[in-house]
Amino acid sequence: MNKWRQRLAAWDAQQSLYRPDRERALAAVSDLLASAVPVERLRVLDLACGCGAVTARILDAVPSARVVGIDQDPVLLRIAREIWADDPRVTFEQADLRDGAWRERHGLGQFDAVVTAASTHWFEPDDLSSVYRAIATSLHPGGLFANLDWIPIAQAPGLQGLSDAYVRDRERRLTSGRDGEHSPWREWWTQTLADPDLAAEATERSLMNLPRSAEHFADEDWHRSKLIEAGFAEAGVIWRSFSSAVMVATRGG
Repeated sequence: MNKWRQRLAAWDAQQSLYRPDRERALAAVSDLLASAVPVERLRVLDLACGCGAVTARILDAVPSARVVGIDQDPVLLRIAREIWADDPRVTFEQADLRDGAWRERHGLGQFDAVVTAASTHWFEPDDLSSVYRAIATSLHPGGLFANLDWIPIAQAPGLQGLSDAYVRDRERRLTSGRDGEHSPWREWWTQTLADPDLAAEATERSLMNLPRSAEHFADEDWHRSKLIEAGFAEAGVIWRSFSSAVMVATRGG
């Protein structure tokens, strides 16, 4: 395994500490795409693709797929580009999903599926509604959008309270013995940004005004309503483990 794939493997490892059922969730996404779309034509847009965690699962499930990944972070994109440098199935683009340029390039209904993971809570509500509208235009009629994120249970405050307590207990155990500044996520970034082969991208990143997470953890009813408003015919949670959920929507005709 080369060092770029090691970076991705380390990313997966620290992410799985926060979301212990992450592999099953990602498998639910990739298996759904493999079963729902003819494999000879599967074309996927991976939004906020990072260093390619979701892209990797899709290509494992459907080797004939074609994937376009979009992210704003130059460090994560460099890792992804190095991993798939000689793979014609994959291309990566740098863009802020809040801007309109990517929508103009990809808003012609040319994708069978759009996927994203652990990203929608970074957006303010109005921005996310706008992104949902753009995603709808990127899909052909009947295309699928799959979103893995923290999506609270709707209309069940007692059950959600139990779920929140479980997550808080996991976070306490995860950070036990650490000093707050050294979470697994921070440790990954510290090691990655210290890599001399990423010096140019680290400098570029430091000069960018990268947004902070909006911490917008909307429940499934909120997401469903905004997806329907954006032009999707149906939307619902197809997989859940406590507050970690995969929500899927189908593009209307």
